[in-house]
Amino acid sequence: MEKKISEEKFKEIEKKSKELLLEFNRKLEKIKFSEGSSKVNKDRGRKEEKTTYSEDFRKIFLKNAPQKDGDSIVAEKGKWKE
Repeated sequence: MEKKISEEKFKEIEKKSKELLLEFNRKLEKIKFSEGSSKVNKDRGRKEEKTTYSEDFRKIFLKNAPQKDGDSIVAEKGKWKE
């Protein structure tokens, strides 16, 4: 069932959505990347660098993996569409 909203309400929702996205973007721009982390360069695509994680992160990550082989996660190779 589709709910109809007034043009006025639509404009209000649209305005609030834009404000939220702009605020989110401002906060993202303030994030400081640690050495070894990857950062996306909009002009040149993704910059690949090795990222280091704490041992706790590794343990939790492996604990939550549905299939693993030692310290590696077993995953199905994805089928990408172009």
